[in-house]
Amino acid sequence: MLKRAHRNREKVKVLVELYVQKAQNFSPSRNGAIVFITWKRGTKKSQGDTKSVVVKNGEAEWNEKIQFESKLFIDAVSGRADEKKLTMYIIEKSGKKIGKASVNLATYYENGRGAENVNIPFTLEEKEKDRGKLGSLCIIGSFSFRPLKYNDKSLTKVGNRPTSKDPRLVKTISGVDYFMDKTDSEHSDTTVDTSSVISDSEDKTTFDEISEQDMAPGKEDLQVLQQQIEMLETESFERLST
Repeated sequence: MLKRAHRNREKVKVLVELYVQKAQNFSPSRNGAIVFITWKRGTKKSQGDTKSVVVKNGEAEWNEKIQFESKLFIDAVSGRADEKKLTMYIIEKSGKKIGKASVNLATYYENGRGAENVNIPFTLEEKEKDRGKLGSLCIIGSFSFRPLKYNDKSLTKVGNRPTSKDPRLVKTISGVDYFMDKTDSEHSDTTVDTSSVISDSEDKTTFDEISEQDMAPGKEDLQVLQQQIEMLETESFERLST
């Protein structure tokens, strides 16, 4: 059930990729420090750390991707997403937090196109007299979003396949066509029809009954058997008489 704030919204599950190129504008006192980025989006499943790098000349370079799945709630008319926060910290190897950023993913979604040349500013955890000469501490990178589900229906990129020969609905997101598979609650094309299958309770014939029926002789078989017995008795009597 959707929260009241998300009613009348289209739900899109996406794979979010934040490409972190570098952080810049470290204070001179941080040169030589070993730092990493720790991030979290919602639950514990969507969190992690980057590799550790050394700050040189006021910059730390990662060239690393941060990936996680997230559900965005989109206004059908404007294409804008509701607010969704991603929290990041730049931390020294010693554990000391240098700066914090709270990023609204909706700002970079832009109808699913993502954003390049992103500048994410960080708020310093403590006041430093010798902060960077070029401005505030920030991360330089880019955002991309790959749709995975639309209103709980799995999405498959159409590509070069003709849509006219496929019974599935087609949803266009950011100029790209996707087939929409059916949800788990809907009837699947591959569901097996079991209406004609007889259950154990419906089949009243037991194994013992079947065996007795197969083994019991018929009326004609008894007549043949009786004739064979009479013939044997006659032959035996004639042999004794001679």
